Amino acid sequence: MIDRLADAAHVVVADGAGSLEEVGTSASRGRFATGRALVTEADVLVAVCDASPHGITRLLTWVVEARALAVDTPMVVVVNRAPGARFRRGELYEEITASLGTHHVVFAPYEARVGDAAWKGAMVGGGAFARAVARVADLVATVPRRVTEASILDVAS
Repeated sequence: MIDRLADAAHVVVADGAGSLEEVGTSASRGRFATGRALVTEADVLVAVCDASPHGITRLLTWVVEARALAVDTPMVVVVNRAPGARFRRGELYEEITASLGTHHVVFAPYEARVGDAAWKGAMVGGGAFARAVARVADLVATVPRRVTEASILDVAS
């Protein structure tokens, strides 16, 4: 399914690479085989974390597992519910870039109306959160795509 989606669309966004650790091999595929396949095949990884000590710790743990699967894949880190204070954002940025080596960090601020819209199943208009999401999309769009057999066939025909 992953390969067919990637062949059929220029950009595929998949939210599903939660846990990545290999947890036994009693089944034909490991417990987190789909997440591992998504990370392995991705052109760019977007790692989202909460702006809390627990969120940063979980991010660092996930990235260690992801880097074992995708060493050179570009990564964009999104800090969700980011604080407004520049000093606190600076502290978060320093920890993330020092620990991960990534320079693409986007801060998505907390906006109560985003949560309200989610509960109502409604769209959210402009605002700081929407601008942060647009920034992530811009960063992801600039990453060169890997050459696949399907893209070679498209160019040849």
